[in-house]
Amino acid sequence: SLMTTTPDPQMTTVAMTTTTMVVDGWTFANASEVACSTVMKGLWECHDNYAPNVFLMSLILFFLFRTLGATALALLVAGVSLVWTLGLLTLLGSSLNLLSIVILGVVKALAVVISIHVLAAYRSLATAGGERRELVHAAVERVALPGFLSSVTTSLGCMGLATSGIVPMREVGLYAAFGVM
Repeated sequence: SLMTTTPDPQMTTVAMTTTTMVVDGWTFANASEVACSTVMKGLWECHDNYAPNVFLMSLILFFLFRTLGATALALLVAGVSLVWTLGLLTLLGSSLNLLSIVILGVVKALAVVISIHVLAAYRSLATAGGERRELVHAAVERVALPGFLSSVTTSLGCMGLATSGIVPMREVGLYAAFGVM
């Protein structure tokens, strides 16, 4: 049977059956009532913490670079990485579950870290002067190999989860491995 509840009438609608749960278009497979309430609690906590998380990350990035452009660029790279990862997850027909929410943090963290390194290299090179286009190219060239190796090793670590017998854990490993690349 289908049960519709609204934890907060202004926020979302939840539809549950004994095997699946749909929250604002996200499908959670193999959900029981206990699992559904746990997922909902986790999602509400993530939802409540997402804006402060992005705000705090923005403040830290602004503190590091002291420009809105650099801050926006680092956040944009993280956002694009998340969109690609969630797009792949959706394209392959997977559902978001309590474990796969972890993917968002891993992908966002690595994207921001690599952006910080590229922006720091650019600023370091810019002190000597030069044309902006050449400085950007040199900064990316300087960070490309270490950034690539960082992404590859993180991706390989995530792929280790793909050997799990637990399907959601295996999916987390595969999608996180894709996302960090």
